[in-house]
Amino acid sequence: MTTFFSQNDTPFHPALLRAVKVIRTRFMYPYSADTIARHAGLSRSHLNALFHKQFACGITAYINSLRLEYAKELLSNPYLNIGEAAGRSGFPDANYFSRIFRKKFGLSPGEFREQLRTGTLINYEYSPPAPEPEFPTPGGGLHK
Repeated sequence: MTTFFSQNDTPFHPALLRAVKVIRTRFMYPYSADTIARHAGLSRSHLNALFHKQFACGITAYINSLRLEYAKELLSNPYLNIGEAAGRSGFPDANYFSRIFRKKFGLSPGEFREQLRTGTLINYEYSPPAPEPEFPTPGGGLHK
């Protein structure tokens, strides 16, 4: 059996691998941390502890990080309004989306979009998402 390792060379818990796979393929849907924990076969608190140990953030922060990165891509589309970009990236509440977007990047979604449009987007705060675990591919290699 193949064992997968994280950046710090510690093996991933199998439930953590299941949870990360679900999150990375379905982050834009309104899944709760409880739903993901049930899918992984653990309690929310146990799964959250595994996330903190492996990625130095909790489940919700990990999901929101992926959602915010996807939202940045969506905001580059001038035909989507900010509420649509928020909803498509997994944030049903546009106000909440705007608050955490500003907290992470130092700009509102509207300011980000305007600076992107005018080419003046420089030195905004960027926090990369947690590293991806590697998953086996059908060909036998590893895929992020």
